[in-house]
Amino acid sequence: MVNCLLAHYLIMLRCQLCCLLLLFISLFVQECAEFWKLLALCHTVLPSKESEGSDKLVYNAQSPDEAALVSAAKNFGFVFKDRDPFSLTIDNLSTGKEVK
Repeated sequence: MVNCLLAHYLIMLRCQLCCLLLLFISLFVQECAEFWKLLALCHTVLPSKESEGSDKLVYNAQSPDEAALVSAAKNFGFVFKDRDPFSLTIDNLSTGKEVK
């Protein structure tokens, strides 16, 4: 009887810990997505196509660190595509939306 009661409490504790872990992960993932989105937006990098027929983007930056951060944001799904005097365009690969 004691073993069954102990097993029941352990199962309940495991379920509560799993729920807390899922909550933590969902909050963490959202914050990470915001971080990468901000890295894709806050910079002075200029994108250009590698060649006329190519879709591959090359980032031209004043510092290699800035280009590396924008490339890292691209690797995490926030692709910086275009800049004009009034806006920036990024592709959010996780949602499939282009944001201007």
